[in-house]
Amino acid sequence: MFGFAEIKNQFSKYTINTLLEFVEKTDSYDAIENHQTSILEATESLDLTRARALEITLYTLKYIRNRSSVPYDMTIGRKFAKYDFEYFYSSDKSFTSFISQPGYGKSILLSHLVQELALDDHAKYKNDVFLFLNATDIFEKLYESYSIEDRIKVKLGLNPDTKLTNYFDEQYERFGIKFIIIIDGFPELVVNKISKPRVFDKIINLISSIDESENIKLILSMRSTMWNRFYERFKYVHFLKQKWFAGSYFNLNDSSNVPPLTEQEIDDIFQRMCPHDFKTINKNVKSQLKFPFHIQWYYQLKEEYPEFNSYTNIIFFETIDRFIQERLTILITLPRKSSTARKSFN
Repeated sequence: MFGFAEIKNQFSKYTINTLLEFVEKTDSYDAIENHQTSILEATESLDLTRARALEITLYTLKYIRNRSSVPYDMTIGRKFAKYDFEYFYSSDKSFTSFISQPGYGKSILLSHLVQELALDDHAKYKNDVFLFLNATDIFEKLYESYSIEDRIKVKLGLNPDTKLTNYFDEQYERFGIKFIIIIDGFPELVVNKISKPRVFDKIINLISSIDESENIKLILSMRSTMWNRFYERFKYVHFLKQKWFAGSYFNLNDSSNVPPLTEQEIDDIFQRMCPHDFKTINKNVKSQLKFPFHIQWYYQLKEEYPEFNSYTNIIFFETIDRFIQERLTILITLPRKSSTARKSFN
């Protein structure tokens, strides 16, 4: 009978009293009241935590939508990301990262993922607590003395003495709820050779602290260059490598696990941008749009020259021209003495 009453449905007092009498518990009423009070307090605490996490998540989603280089309604979710998340969620892995070169739409990818899996009316993981953060909320110089766990507890309104793993292990035991931490926006951090290792060490400390729990999951979003430096910090630590989910499409040579858009995904985006002629898209243009950073140039050209026909090669070459012009502008404006910035650009 051990553990019989530990289910989500509430037993009647008569049922619990009968069980208590069976094990010769004399203070049955007090036990029932204390048990119910404990559940009520835990529920209220969780509701408050969930509400704070939702507020922060919605703010981050709004920030990403406002910064999108094309109207957000014209962007789509990535199917591979959903499948990877579901595997990662049910595995014993503690952390994963979406890794790619700049312009592959990692932030947009995450925003659709959170919306579909956590916020939509029939979202599969709606009962879990999702905390979608920008890296500046955690790693700014102002918070240099804080660990990631400390910053999360402040944001969620948890007691500073609370251990994050204990708190969410308890929530999982009572309500079957996991805690998903997502950190995006690393390129916006102002970091140097001194501060970057501190950022990496804080992430490693968090992963180490949640290692014993399968109810807290960490998702990062990093450019390939930053990921390579981060990976160098933990690649010789066996237990950390064991807790890393590399993703289904991880490519060691490119240090990337975000694949180009599929033909179906390109059609979905193109149909949103040009619903009248999406079936006549030029094959060269379609091949070009496999790489999401070209989509903004295509959209801008269609806005400026709506009469451009998508089945010609002209828009293909015009998109390349826009891309080269912007890259040259960035390179010219980089500080002459900033070798790090130039290497990052290259």
